[in-house]
Amino acid sequence: MTAQHVISYQGSYAAHGGLLRREAMDVTCVSTEVRVLKVLLIENDEEVARDVCFWLRVRYPQAVVVTVGEGRKGLDLVETEMPDLIMSASHLPDMNILKLITEIRGFCTVPIIILCKAQSDSERAIVLEAGADALIREPFAPLELAAWVRVMLRNAGAGGFCERDIVSISSKLSINFATQEVLVSGRPVRITPIEFRLLAHLVRNAGKR
Repeated sequence: MTAQHVISYQGSYAAHGGLLRREAMDVTCVSTEVRVLKVLLIENDEEVARDVCFWLRVRYPQAVVVTVGEGRKGLDLVETEMPDLIMSASHLPDMNILKLITEIRGFCTVPIIILCKAQSDSERAIVLEAGADALIREPFAPLELAAWVRVMLRNAGAGGFCERDIVSISSKLSINFATQEVLVSGRPVRITPIEFRLLAHLVRNAGKR
């Protein structure tokens, strides 16, 4: 599937020398194939992890699911893997779920779904207030899981870009979403994962208020 669309907006960010600077620009996005969904799954229960992976791939056959059993490792992978969606167990062997959510929210707005066993209303409210976007109670129904994933991706605007998006922001600045590169005058510049995600978020939400 191919698609081409042009998004124009004022006051976005350009990357130069590892820094983001504000300037007016036009964005042209050329999409060449269906985007591959990347999910980070933080789950120490192997059976639950296997079930989640299976049902995600039923709904998204091309999905890449990165699985880890510890919160600290998962936190590190948020930056290096740059997932479209994070799913985590509510109880992890090395980290309190509230601390995990708070640390992720300190630098990242990616949707977070928490897989939880029976919890009180107040416990669920605390998790949501900490920054989680949704809670799915175990044992989960596959249709509910798929529905929540679709809702999270739709709300985050993560469904409109393709795996090999090439975005030209100006005559000198472009972004390759497949390789996660930012090019200035045809030369790659070094930016941090957080800076790249910020730039990507601005481009994907161009024109929104």
